Amino acid sequence: MPIRRLLEGSAFAPESINEIKKAYEAVIEALGIADEASRALAAKVILGLAAEKNVLDAKNLSDEAITKLKGIP
Repeated sequence: MPIRRLLEGSAFAPESINEIKKAYEAVIEALGIADEASRALAAKVILGLAAEKNVLDAKNLSDEAITKLKGIP
């Protein structure tokens, strides 16, 4: 899972990491992402969004990531 590699050594609190992982799984499932490159892109988008937020919620994070990823050709 690309998100795990990106989270290693991150400054996110453990509860935030759990929400990020939930959001990642939701995005992968919602968009039917199967290939490694697309999974890595989804992970980077989610982490970018998470870094902008003060409070992380998996549902809001995944919704924003899905919207953003749908706009990427």
